[in-house]
Amino acid sequence: MLVGLHMIVKNEADNLPQCLSSIKPFVDEMIIVDTGSSDRTKEIAASYGAKVIEAPWENDFSKARNISLEHAKTDWILYLDADEVLHGESKQFRQFLSSSNMEAYRILIESYTGSLPHQKVQHSSIRMFRARKEYEFTGPIHEDIIPSINSFTSSNTDLIGDFPVLIRHYGYQAGHPKTNEKLLRNLEILQTFLAGNQDHPYYTYHLGLTYAQLGNFNQAVALIQDALNRTDLNISSRPTIVKDLSIILISCGLISEAKSLLEDELTNYPEYCDLHYYLGISYVHQKEEDKAIKAFQEAVSKSPSSKYVHEDGNGTFRAWTYMGDIAVKWGAYSDALQFYINALKYCPYYYEALLGFADVLTASNISESNIKKEMTHLLSPTLQRTDQAVIQQLCTIQVANVLFESGCYLEFLEMADQITTPQTSTQERIIISHLHLSNFDLAYAGFENLINQGEVSEPLLILVSSALLKYEIQIQDRLFNYIQDHSSGVYLGKLLKSLTDTQKIQTAESDLDFLLFVKKFLHESIILNAENVVKSITSHYPGLTLFAAKMKYYEGFTHNAYKELKQLKNENAIDTEGLSLLGEYVYDQKRFDEAALIFEEVLITKPDDVRAHVGASLCYNQQARTLLEESSAAMPEYPLFNAYLNKVNLAIELSSKYSWHSCWKGRQRRNRVNEEQHFPVHDCQE
Repeated sequence: MLVGLHMIVKNEADNLPQCLSSIKPFVDEMIIVDTGSSDRTKEIAASYGAKVIEAPWENDFSKARNISLEHAKTDWILYLDADEVLHGESKQFRQFLSSSNMEAYRILIESYTGSLPHQKVQHSSIRMFRARKEYEFTGPIHEDIIPSINSFTSSNTDLIGDFPVLIRHYGYQAGHPKTNEKLLRNLEILQTFLAGNQDHPYYTYHLGLTYAQLGNFNQAVALIQDALNRTDLNISSRPTIVKDLSIILISCGLISEAKSLLEDELTNYPEYCDLHYYLGISYVHQKEEDKAIKAFQEAVSKSPSSKYVHEDGNGTFRAWTYMGDIAVKWGAYSDALQFYINALKYCPYYYEALLGFADVLTASNISESNIKKEMTHLLSPTLQRTDQAVIQQLCTIQVANVLFESGCYLEFLEMADQITTPQTSTQERIIISHLHLSNFDLAYAGFENLINQGEVSEPLLILVSSALLKYEIQIQDRLFNYIQDHSSGVYLGKLLKSLTDTQKIQTAESDLDFLLFVKKFLHESIILNAENVVKSITSHYPGLTLFAAKMKYYEGFTHNAYKELKQLKNENAIDTEGLSLLGEYVYDQKRFDEAALIFEEVLITKPDDVRAHVGASLCYNQQARTLLEESSAAMPEYPLFNAYLNKVNLAIELSSKYSWHSCWKGRQRRNRVNEEQHFPVHDCQE
């Protein structure tokens, strides 16, 4: 017989049918070692013709796998886990293997980390080898066949090839029911092994990785750093250790450490695109966007290699999207548009790239209807592919979501009609879109329908409540009863009663949970542009007036926010954050002398405020540019004016690239564009 499947299992009744169905056409025998299942695992395995061997679990994966090897009757052995599926052509598979002179084969493995097709990690691993008595697995966990193969072949790498099939692994998906159980099992095995075998950096690394997956990041960093320090450069797992350590460092906020690590290690692994990508991420965190762009450009220039564990998209659509985001910050919209288009070539439904694409169109004053038209035109090859129904539907869903986030509510509703099975989140967005379009009756009908299905989300409940107040519609007893039973009902009911009964909010300053809820309600009311509700809340609780002005600014209602922030400044009721926003607005109106004074006022209170320093320097350079331009025009015979002007222009360009200014995206940018179109210029010269 040519090839046999070998597995070890325990309580895998849910996974086993899919796994064995995928492998059955490829193999001549199946040998499955069961280590104590209490479900239908053994029965299912037997139904597929597998030979089931029962063996006690001894906290050692290699020992269990080696039991199956003793029973092999085939020339080749292929081993899988129950949460894996084999993809390929069985005829080609057998022809390829029958004429082989190799000793072992690497197979590409795609491990899915989420529910979407692009959420996966790719790596190659030896999964198929000749059935020889000399070959056995070693290691209590993350068992390895390579040492015995190297021993037999004298480490002749020419005898190990790449096999043209694919294994898809689903056990790493977020929310997998057995994830935590497996992590605790792995923790115990690794701790026990390392207690008696400390000189094993590979297992130290995996112990650190297990701690990270369990949320103990400090312990994880210490262990993985120790493992890295003790791992030779020629060890194949070392670049993966570097990548994982950098990810954990970034997630812990240890950005400088991650940046230093990656800058050093890229001299060892210059072709590893994932390291360039995470170096770019570390630069973004430290606002070094010029360096980030270069790192992302390096990432997209490297092709994924079977030598490295690779996260899908790090060298393509994720890196291109980050470059687009940086270009948007710099105002380089044509570059940003091309970067986003490049990203979508690799993943047409990638939400962040679609949102960036729509954002550039919004910044370019493209209408809502034309944004939808441009997006559907860009994705038309995918949207029209009936043979790729899953990808087609993902594109439809994500385009709809982006239209919603971009404030294109009518266009979202049109797109939502094409979603075959709308989830609750889509149904909620349909209701919210009707609220923004002032279709209250349609919105409330949809809301009542969701209530009948179960509990609605807190944001939707807040928005509907705010809309009722906005349109001065009496809140019915049925809704009040529903609110009382809702998880947010105590605070919402209290707030609504105080607003509708024209009473002052009766709450102590120490009632922080209630005050936080009121701020949340206030913010959602600003998003809904329910100005009468916002005024009602701030009149009941004046301490939230500054918060409301800031949120208006961040939501793109900058003109109204400016007027309120200016009034608060006159009343000495503003903080440095509010002053900075005031300075930004005045700077955008090109009133540089006034803006400079505001930024200087911020620096009196916060001398180390970098954003205020940049804002003030930009104001002075803008004033200098105006004077130099006037002087150069008046006295063109003096070339020094032009020389200094070039220097000032360069300083303005470089300073403007620093992330000192608020950035608007999606609906916030839409609000700002709409506001700019409705306020004449003289209105801004108060």
